[in-house]
Amino acid sequence: MNSLVSTVVYFVILFSQQAVAGDFYTYDYIEYLSEDDFLDNYDGSEFLNDPSLSAVTTEFGPTVLSTTQLPIRSEVVVSEKIPWSSWWYPKREDWMFEDASAGGKSVLSKYDLIRQIKYQKNPRGPRPGSAAEYERAHYNPQALSWEGLCDAWSIASIAHPEPKRPVTYVIDGKSFSFNIGELKALLLKTYEAVDDSHFKFYGQKFSGDNHGWIYPDIFPDQFHRFVEVILFQQRRPFIMDHDAGIQIWNTPVYKANYVIDRVPNDPNAIFVRTWIYTAEPTRTNDVNYHGTYEIVREYDYVLQGKRNSQGQLVIESGYWVKGPDGVDSRRSHPDYLIWVPPTSQIVRKSWNPEIDINLVDEILSKSY
Repeated sequence: MNSLVSTVVYFVILFSQQAVAGDFYTYDYIEYLSEDDFLDNYDGSEFLNDPSLSAVTTEFGPTVLSTTQLPIRSEVVVSEKIPWSSWWYPKREDWMFEDASAGGKSVLSKYDLIRQIKYQKNPRGPRPGSAAEYERAHYNPQALSWEGLCDAWSIASIAHPEPKRPVTYVIDGKSFSFNIGELKALLLKTYEAVDDSHFKFYGQKFSGDNHGWIYPDIFPDQFHRFVEVILFQQRRPFIMDHDAGIQIWNTPVYKANYVIDRVPNDPNAIFVRTWIYTAEPTRTNDVNYHGTYEIVREYDYVLQGKRNSQGQLVIESGYWVKGPDGVDSRRSHPDYLIWVPPTSQIVRKSWNPEIDINLVDEILSKSY
């Protein structure tokens, strides 16, 4: 059987609550999906040749570890850069461009006024248009409930300093006040259309087309190796879509730890519980928060492999399982992972042609 097929032809592990030696849990195997069922649903020539399925180990090589001292409890590793939290500005919301009924200006209305005054003081080039009007013209109140600027926030929180205090911008005798939530909205608009050619995506990205799509991907062996290299070795944060389905919930990951233990009666398999710590979006009533809201997600899986000449276990495949505490990673696991390039390689861009990144940075400069 092809190793990729054997990865997907995985089994549900049902754990009892009786611990055995080594603090592992007894379990029974129940077949979850047969090879015939799998091949009935997918064209093997299509999915087996998808390089995204094994992109991590192709680039970094497999996980290799000694199993003589199980269980292994890792330290809690933290990236050198700590991402910050922000509201994710759903596309259904109109507050970014609609002025308040009491006369208060929206963040983009204030931005537009500043831009117009700057042009009047130094009229070079064509007269600037309105960023607020552009957003209003492209506003879709029927946008999907999960659509917003989580991609832009995840990148910005890793690549850019966090706006931490309100700013009053004074120009030509006029004052414009921006709170933290408004400043983050401006900043995220400059990251919403970033060229992703320098980013690296690992795992299939589910786009709603079930043909050729493999739900267990990203596979646990790829996930584990990515966390090992990027976070444990390089101390770099990364981005993870924590929803395996069609919805995209990208969040920045900056901390992790794991426990590895034996699988009874299978010397070439290990059971892993990994805890991933992410910065999460702020709440609707706390958009002016600065700092990091932390959420911890547990992922449970079995890794399988073969022994090398030194007796180490070289991981070749893996499958998500339901763990001893009821965490069901078969259904809830990451969809894909994103390596974020150095800030110098990130080219900021907005879908809104009236967003001037230099002006946004000028407004933000006093917030750090």
